[in-house]
Amino acid sequence: MCGQALDLLLPSPRARGMLDAVWLPAPEAAASRSAELGQTIATLQKSWRDRAGRPRRDSSAAALIAALPACPVLEGPHSRGFR
Repeated sequence: MCGQALDLLLPSPRARGMLDAVWLPAPEAAASRSAELGQTIATLQKSWRDRAGRPRRDSSAAALIAALPACPVLEGPHSRGFR
């Protein structure tokens, strides 16, 4: 069914080749880059924990290190919520 729909949308071999060359590799590349970013963030967080003297899991420092990848810029008032 999907193949028939693609044939209707992309009847020419050139259009189909463009789909194969441009669009099909994109999700794989995005997934690969996402995995690399995850590894980079994990390495950074380990470095930060080591530099902070390996804070306790329930400490403010540990909470801040865990939150930094999602909110890399913190202002004074917002950082007070990490206790």
